[in-house]
Amino acid sequence: MVLSMGDESRLSQARLSIVYVLAGLLLAFASQTFVAGIATLPPLEGDKIKIDVSLMARAADILLTIFNVFFIFFIIVGGIRMLLARGKPDEFNKARHMIAWVIGGAIILNVARVLVRAVVGIF
Repeated sequence: MVLSMGDESRLSQARLSIVYVLAGLLLAFASQTFVAGIATLPPLEGDKIKIDVSLMARAADILLTIFNVFFIFFIIVGGIRMLLARGKPDEFNKARHMIAWVIGGAIILNVARVLVRAVVGIF
């Protein structure tokens, strides 16, 4: 982007390159998380109900991790949008609101998971 020298076509190509790189990183993190989650599943023996609950808890943990990776990705995208606003208050505010909503969603999702674990731990 720095080397585009104001050429709009090169600038848009650089933006697409950044998006593709971030999408690739997101896919790499998500796949690593998924494989790690599957590799640590409990063995298939014992009480079937206990295994099913453990499998559901593991699936919820994997989904939470994937959503957290998405949250980080969208925070980075919002930061890039802020940088690309070029002094336009409208674009800057859109990016700021995007980051605020993503952080709010991340907090709600993670607090919900902590509360569920606390309630399950009590009972």
